[in-house]
Amino acid sequence: MIAKLNKERDTALHEAVRHNHIDVVKQLLMEVDPEFSFGANAAGETPLYLAAESHVPALVSEILKKLKSPAYDGPLGRTALHAAAFWDDEGMTKNILERGGDLCKRADQNDWTPLHMAAYMDSIKATKLLLESDRKVAYMKNAEGWTALHIAALRNKGRVTKEIISMCPDCCEVVDNEGRNALHLAVNNSPSATPIIQDYSSLRNLLNQKDNDGNTPLHYYCINSVAYDERLLKSPRVDKMVFNKKNQTAYQILSSKSFQTDPDEKKLSDFPKDQKNFSYLYIQRVLEVGYDKTKKKNPKEEEVEWKQEREKRIETEDKAAQAHLVVAALITTVTFAAGITMPGGFVGGDDHPHPGSAVLRKSAAFKAFILTNALSLILSSSAIFIHLFIPLIRTNAKYFFKKRTSFLQMAFWFLLSSIAPMVLAFVTDNRGTIMKLDFKRIFSMKHQEYKIPFS
Repeated sequence: MIAKLNKERDTALHEAVRHNHIDVVKQLLMEVDPEFSFGANAAGETPLYLAAESHVPALVSEILKKLKSPAYDGPLGRTALHAAAFWDDEGMTKNILERGGDLCKRADQNDWTPLHMAAYMDSIKATKLLLESDRKVAYMKNAEGWTALHIAALRNKGRVTKEIISMCPDCCEVVDNEGRNALHLAVNNSPSATPIIQDYSSLRNLLNQKDNDGNTPLHYYCINSVAYDERLLKSPRVDKMVFNKKNQTAYQILSSKSFQTDPDEKKLSDFPKDQKNFSYLYIQRVLEVGYDKTKKKNPKEEEVEWKQEREKRIETEDKAAQAHLVVAALITTVTFAAGITMPGGFVGGDDHPHPGSAVLRKSAAFKAFILTNALSLILSSSAIFIHLFIPLIRTNAKYFFKKRTSFLQMAFWFLLSSIAPMVLAFVTDNRGTIMKLDFKRIFSMKHQEYKIPFS
């Protein structure tokens, strides 16, 4: 009865663990055969994995104590040890390792081992236990070719970086699929991890090691960095004249910025440094680790993606700018013509004290017309001026795109603001003209025109 499955292939033990009913779990385990393993449900979750993922050490301990051969499996090829490493729970990790020591080398579908998970989450206790269990896991790579040290260096996990290097110093020699060592990934994102790698005398050869494109860590720093690391740039052990496969030195890249990235793009270093306290903002479950979008891309890919995105946005903005320029020109023309024409006309005759002045000059509506019409003319003319000024901007390509967008937005708001006073000018113009008309005289003239004479 205990082993009976529901539609989701959950047993009673699955449900009890999922809802954290420890007394029910104890009762079920007392009644079940110790040889029974309790396999995975339809989602690939075993009771032991659920207990570890929910971070309930008491349930994990109870299952391991009662069952001789429990199943450790979880979704996507992960195990209960992955979940224990995620939470950095020393007791839970130790209990699982004592019963299933080979789990420390079990990788998931993306080739992430529990040590990769520990490095990602800065789980220092789990890192020590996993390395003590089997130091070979420090050399295992995931699908990107990253070891746990690569991940710790990329994510600025100084404690884990130091622990891995101290226990397995030669794992720093391992490179990923792009030929990058841990320092390549650390130089831009890890103010804590970079000095740790630099300070080890046995690892100083990493300072000038090249990736598949011939780029050293200094090349990577100059390609992507904004704030300069004096320590790296001025280190006497760093070869500053080494060329990559494009025949570029690091300083040439620094001066030309061959690989430009969008300055508004959210970078990994912009996330809170103490991500342990913010884990639920980015990671809802153990499954999400290793499947996020915070991985550092190759500079080549960044350059291509940025250029494609920039071209699309420029094309869209150009079309909008052309339409805005036409509208601004029309508003400027109409308001200028209205100001020249002068509603109501001008005073004529030499006998008038102010010949040539506006007939409606004393009307409040006329004064409002002059102000609103002039305001609309100024705003629309300003929009046209900005559109003519944009092609004259000369600056770094990295910042031109941002400045161009800002100027176009400014021109748009000038244009939008000119419409309201133009409408008000039209209303006040008509009101002032109509109020000046002598309707009584007009009516009398019309009456005389259509009056029928009687004989």
